Amino acid sequence: MTSDSRSSAETIFKAALHAVAGDQAVRDAVAEDDFGSRVHLVAIGKAASAMALGAKAVLDSQITRALILTKYDHTAPELRTDSRFHIHESSHPI
Repeated sequence: MTSDSRSSAETIFKAALHAVAGDQAVRDAVAEDDFGSRVHLVAIGKAASAMALGAKAVLDSQITRALILTKYDHTAPELRTDSRFHIHESSHPI
């Protein structure tokens, strides 16, 4: 593989990862809608923390409560310190 084709492959790979990242996907999705002044957030699965961070980035002041169900050690520290976020972790979230 040439240096140019390797560089192109890396660029494409990074763009693909960015496009499917839980935080970015949710951020893009919720930015398009008006959810009103009170939002109750639920995020479930291994990507729950990332998805919740994406929603929080856009809707922070509107989120009144959040429930995060995720795998052990998959929760972002900034969610743990926010009293609106109730986090339940297990070996298998569902």
